[in-house]
Amino acid sequence: MRPAWSIVIFTTLAGLAQGFFLGLLGVETFAGAAWPAAQLATAAWGVLALLAAGLVASVFHLGHPERAWRAASQWRTSWLSREVIVLLALMAAVGTHALALTLLAHGTAPRGIALVLGASAALAAALCVALWWCTGMIYACLRMLREWATPLTPLSFAALGLASGLGLAAAWFACALERHAAEMGQVLRVAPPLVAHVPMLAAARASVGGLCVAALVATCVAIAVKGAWCWRREALEPASTLQSALAIGHPRIRQMSMGMTGGSFNTREFFHGAAPWVTSVLPVAMIVFGAAFPLIAFGAAAHAVPGGLGAVLLCLVVVLQVAGVLCERWLFFAWARHPQNLYYQRVS
Repeated sequence: MRPAWSIVIFTTLAGLAQGFFLGLLGVETFAGAAWPAAQLATAAWGVLALLAAGLVASVFHLGHPERAWRAASQWRTSWLSREVIVLLALMAAVGTHALALTLLAHGTAPRGIALVLGASAALAAALCVALWWCTGMIYACLRMLREWATPLTPLSFAALGLASGLGLAAAWFACALERHAAEMGQVLRVAPPLVAHVPMLAAARASVGGLCVAALVATCVAIAVKGAWCWRREALEPASTLQSALAIGHPRIRQMSMGMTGGSFNTREFFHGAAPWVTSVLPVAMIVFGAAFPLIAFGAAAHAVPGGLGAVLLCLVVVLQVAGVLCERWLFFAWARHPQNLYYQRVS
């Protein structure tokens, strides 16, 4: 299949935002009192920005972007329509959560703000899971594409999104830790060497370490799930061949033309058109950037919470991890073999 960059970017950004939000909820749940509400609100607005960027990217895949609103009209039968509805609902829930945190940070929170925070967090967490499932089922429900038609497809979307999102949350809060320490030192009038011993800052530092551990575990799970998906793909045998399609038993049948005099939808959309070296290099990049580097970085950060240059290097690793996810998503589409390719094969 031909990978559509708008969908590649959308699925990557949406998964990144979902994992980031779940990491944020973990910090709020276990160390919410250790972090200023303003920094938590900034992270929530960042999640919303990622979701919005993904939504904008997905529109460019449509032939008529001005009719994008119609994508939600077939929710009874279409996983795509369900994905659109769940995505918009998730953005509303995350926006509500971010607004509540912002009001809390400015001291203008109305009565019952804790209930709003809890309800929006629980709803958004459930919608994150639902969005991963809807996105994966768009492809898993296509039985003619046997590479996609497996429960491992939505699971791999969820695992990769969770791993990259938790990595982003770890890098985000690692970078915010120094600023948080400086602000706390000014408020408490404590010398910089003594700030690290303040219990609240120690809890914030522990939450960053917890995020690194969570990102490490999620990356291991993502490697296992995607590895199982790739193993299944390699083990698949073609359901039909040129011999069975043509009812000709000759062992060697060679196609001499593309089936028509010029290019068409069949020859453009069902072949990725990339050079052979691209499909050889991208799997290596997927493994190195999306698995090897994050495992080393998150493993090291789990033992020593990064700060200063370490936090910057962690951000660089997250960028590489997202690049690895982009490679994986491109290969996810490029590796799909549609049955129609038996009749419209590329002629060398």
